[in-house]
Amino acid sequence: MIFNKGKGKIKMRKIRKLLTVFAAFFLVLGLTTNVQAEADQNQGTSAKTRGSITIQNTLEGKTYTIYRMLDLESYKKPADQTDKGAYSYKVLPAWKGFLESGVGAQFFELKEQDYVVVHPNAQVTAEGQFVNGKILTDAALQYAKEHNIHATQHATAQGNTLTFSDLDLGYYLVDSDAGALCALGTTDNNNVTIKEKNGIPTLEKQVQEKPDNSWGNKNDANIGDTVNFKATITTAAGAMNYKLIDKMEAGLTLKSDSIAVKIDETIHQAGANRFTITSTTDRGFEIKFADTWIQSLPVGTTIVVEYQATLNENAVIAGNGNKNSANLQYGDKTESFFETGEKETHTYTWPIGIYKYTQNGEEPEATETALADAEFYLSTNKTSAGTTEEEVQNGADVIKFKPTTASEGTIPTYQKASGEGTVSIIKTDATGKFILQGLDAGTYYLHEFAAPDGFNKLAGPIKVVITHEALTTPGSNLGYTVESTVDVDATDNFENATDDIKHENTNIAVKVLNTTGALLPSTGGMGTTLLYTIGAGLIVISGILLITKKRMSHE
Repeated sequence: MIFNKGKGKIKMRKIRKLLTVFAAFFLVLGLTTNVQAEADQNQGTSAKTRGSITIQNTLEGKTYTIYRMLDLESYKKPADQTDKGAYSYKVLPAWKGFLESGVGAQFFELKEQDYVVVHPNAQVTAEGQFVNGKILTDAALQYAKEHNIHATQHATAQGNTLTFSDLDLGYYLVDSDAGALCALGTTDNNNVTIKEKNGIPTLEKQVQEKPDNSWGNKNDANIGDTVNFKATITTAAGAMNYKLIDKMEAGLTLKSDSIAVKIDETIHQAGANRFTITSTTDRGFEIKFADTWIQSLPVGTTIVVEYQATLNENAVIAGNGNKNSANLQYGDKTESFFETGEKETHTYTWPIGIYKYTQNGEEPEATETALADAEFYLSTNKTSAGTTEEEVQNGADVIKFKPTTASEGTIPTYQKASGEGTVSIIKTDATGKFILQGLDAGTYYLHEFAAPDGFNKLAGPIKVVITHEALTTPGSNLGYTVESTVDVDATDNFENATDDIKHENTNIAVKVLNTTGALLPSTGGMGTTLLYTIGAGLIVISGILLITKKRMSHE
């Protein structure tokens, strides 16, 4: 039944036809909610009972808000499946402007005394949906925000179902932090059930480990190396305003020209209709994705953002590594947002320490004395780089270093570097010690270029291997191990240089024992002394025999 008020009468048949289409749109699209009063199916009602809206498949932690747009003044429920019933709606004052001159005027027509029907030019499908329903939904939400329309109710989902109760009957706009709801179904007994179709996008952050090029949450690198990163976004239904925020710690320098956005290995160029890089520094970047582009992609599309950074001279050595984090913000709110939370990777670089010494006395009472003026260089090749300083400095596999202001106590520290001012050959001071840092995990060879005066140079290089434990907690202080063995005869016959060559989590790991009088590994001892004694004795005996022979010849 349609209540006639004021001037003129509206024909029941025409209004019933228009409102039937109108009701179908709202039931399917989900712009508002038709809450039907419990009454006899063949009787009209003034619609003064209360109703409720239940949202299924809610996203836990997300806030849902409902706005009552139209008042259901009276209605007649369908008598059977062929009868669509009749409903009388009036626009609420706060929404009148939206239906008069806003986007709503393209879809609805206001009649006398604020009654509402579907606009005759609005395109409606056979299923009762507006062809451009999302335009209407988005515009209604924007109108509510711009005109500060008070929400009827709002609540935060604690599980997968949320119910709004004790509602005036009418049509309701349903919104959530993840996006406007665009589908609903109807149940009887004054309750309408809406199915949440919005989802939560996901983010995965990875770094590439060399040399196997695997991807994970950590890697090792030399200072100066280029490190490859990627952030993978999986899109979800409904979510809007995607923004990827990437941050790097001081030990990583972004290569801003390396940023590439890919879908199925196809690179997409930046642009207002796709995405924009809103800020770029050497410490990170932000990418804002256009809603129209995200919504044009199938739900579940993976967007891969690849980029590179250099591990620089400010890198943290060992410890917690050098963090790169990414976070994805999203939501349909401009004043607030949801986020996936930071996803982290950590890039580690390692030190090794050298200790050159000689041993005084015999075990177990032997003591150690540091040796100055021993010269070493580190290489990735066990073969000697040459016999001159120039040959070593220009060696392709020889690692270059620069002295740093950092030190372990009074131990000179050198950091991997390139360019001017680098050195390859490092000489021990009175401590006999130095530290080489900024190294990737792996195998190296420590070559002795020159021994101190009176001492013998090593016969072959010392093999040094840096390993570390598995990373179980992102950003943890990762334990590492350095082990060394010496090539005792320069034929790849590596044996322990000393009994104390395994090192864990402290820098002095490689102990290099030097001796006098013989080439390593011999220590030169009683055998050599005995030869000297026998030789001297033979000289004395020869002299005595010579003198005796001369005397006998004179006689």
